Amino acid sequence: MKRTLLLGLLAFGTLFTTQAQNVLLVNDNDNITYNTDTLLNDLLAAGLNVTVWSIPDSGGMLPDLAAMTGYDQVIWYASTDGVDLGFWDLGVQADLLDLVLNGNTLWVVGQDLLYALYGGAPASFSSGDLVYDVMGLTSYNVQSFSDDGGLGCPAVYADAGVAGQFADSLTWIFATNWYMDGVSHVPSATPIYAMGPASYALDGAVSMLHHNGLGGQVMTILFDPALIGSFEARVTFLQETFGYMDTSVGIRPNPDATSELRVLGNPTTDRCVLVSATPLQRVQVLDASGRLVRDLGVNGSVNVTLELKELLPAVYTVRTMDAEQRIGTARVVKH
Repeated sequence: MKRTLLLGLLAFGTLFTTQAQNVLLVNDNDNITYNTDTLLNDLLAAGLNVTVWSIPDSGGMLPDLAAMTGYDQVIWYASTDGVDLGFWDLGVQADLLDLVLNGNTLWVVGQDLLYALYGGAPASFSSGDLVYDVMGLTSYNVQSFSDDGGLGCPAVYADAGVAGQFADSLTWIFATNWYMDGVSHVPSATPIYAMGPASYALDGAVSMLHHNGLGGQVMTILFDPALIGSFEARVTFLQETFGYMDTSVGIRPNPDATSELRVLGNPTTDRCVLVSATPLQRVQVLDASGRLVRDLGVNGSVNVTLELKELLPAVYTVRTMDAEQRIGTARVVKH
């Protein structure tokens, strides 16, 4: 199942614009689906245009090379799902190899991804394995919780080689993160984050790395970004990752924006008020799957009352457009 989300551009009170970047998010997660919804909302706030190919929603249909070609970046997302992943299908593996050989950019994301095939550490890789050739991994060494005495990983810490390009550390919505994979990598790959702190049994195990040995860039993230501890930290992480990969995403402040889009009365049970610095022409409301559930013309208003009584309790994305085609977004929580 493929659908396109026209994603808007407001994060942390600042209006953002993007260049014409198109991202394919392959959802390979049928376990905790809330994590997929969270990532979609975070990508929205990071300012991206996303098309979703949902393997579970399509009855198991897998994207092929043709379906993945033509996007600026492909994110293959397995969340914390470690069972029957489409990623390990032999046809998918061949297509992902061709995708990268053709110079495309790929993210591989999932903290039970290696476990799904190898059943736990340790495992070694060599030429001919996708994880070696494309992702740049030489071995699967450890898994948090399973190999740390049942503690879980408290945080990940940025490698000195990427200092200043990523937040120094990331913590989780939980006290510790279970079943994250730690790996070793080829010399040409760049470690981004490793487990820590120094007192932690698996300190130094790499859980995120960048590799561009075959012509296309590959970012491997062996923890689930949906589990990073706050909305602000998750969006910043996504922006930093896109920026690091230098694919002209162009997320930057819009100098013409004079203030943020504010939402009054949020969370809400029935209605909220949108307050804009510039007169609005249109207001849209999207659910977590990107489906449009409200589409209103507002004729130049700067204060818009948004009725939500008929909508189910959930997190919704509000997208606004003013007369100069500037787009703003915010999240609204309906109880």
